[in-house]
Amino acid sequence: MSARAKHVYVWQRGRFDGDEDFWRSRLGTSCRLDAVANGRALRFFLSTPEEFDAFWHAYKEEMPGKTFQHEPPVDEELDEEVDGDR
Repeated sequence: MSARAKHVYVWQRGRFDGDEDFWRSRLGTSCRLDAVANGRALRFFLSTPEEFDAFWHAYKEEMPGKTFQHEPPVDEELDEEVDGDR
C-alpha cells in the first residue's frame, strides 16, 4: 500500500478465489480495481475515507482467513506500473 496525493494505491500480491468480488462488495463499484501481473495480482485505488475504512476492516478482520494462490514471485518493477498515475 502506498499513499498518493489523491488516493491510496494497494497492490495485492497473489490471488484468492473470488477476490475481485470480495473487494468490490466491500469497496463499492466506483473503486478502481484491476487484475495485473498476468493475473497474478490485483491493484486498486482507494479515494474516499469510506473506501479506506472498508479496506482496513477487511484487511485486518477478513484477510487472515484467505488462502492465496498464484503467489509471487511478481516482478518488483510491476508494483509501480500505475499508468502514469503517480
